[in-house]
Amino acid sequence: ICELIRKDLIEEFIIYVKKTNYPLKTTIKTSFFETNSLLLKNDPTLIEYSAFFGSVQVFKYLYLNGIELTSSLWLFAVHGQNDEIINLLQENKIEPDDKSYLEIFKESIKCHHNDFTYFIEKNFLNDNFELIFDENVFDYCFHYYNYKFLPMNLDHKYVFYYICQYGFLNLVRFYLNTKEINLNETIVITY
Repeated sequence: ICELIRKDLIEEFIIYVKKTNYPLKTTIKTSFFETNSLLLKNDPTLIEYSAFFGSVQVFKYLYLNGIELTSSLWLFAVHGQNDEIINLLQENKIEPDDKSYLEIFKESIKCHHNDFTYFIEKNFLNDNFELIFDENVFDYCFHYYNYKFLPMNLDHKYVFYYICQYGFLNLVRFYLNTKEINLNETIVITY
């Protein structure tokens, strides 16, 4: 069933489901073949699994056959990067658990799904972009090596902290040689 979903083989999926009387509300159990942390820490439902792989035909089939669209689908949909799935969530007014969309934004940075990151920024974060930096987007950019969303001006107070934390030795040297850094400044980050 997982292979049918991953490949979005809708006809084979329908035949399999009907032939085996496979329950559409079932979850996918963790497998040692799986490497993605989102799938490992959750037992995704079939619709979450289809969103994760961007399998829009299977996703629509499940939805049209009574499977509820839930807020958790946003996080899985980030990985699938399928516009139709995102549009279905929006049309049905499904919001992520984090109504600010910040968690979804960060997940898209982590996955290097930059087109989706721009979409979230443009459609959901316009007025709250300062909030993003207060929530340590710098951390995600440096931690996951996605520099696309770092500002051109790297004078923000958190930049030096994160280049030290993640071991960007050449950048640390550059900062120490070219910028006035207060090495005694305390930065408190609350998780």
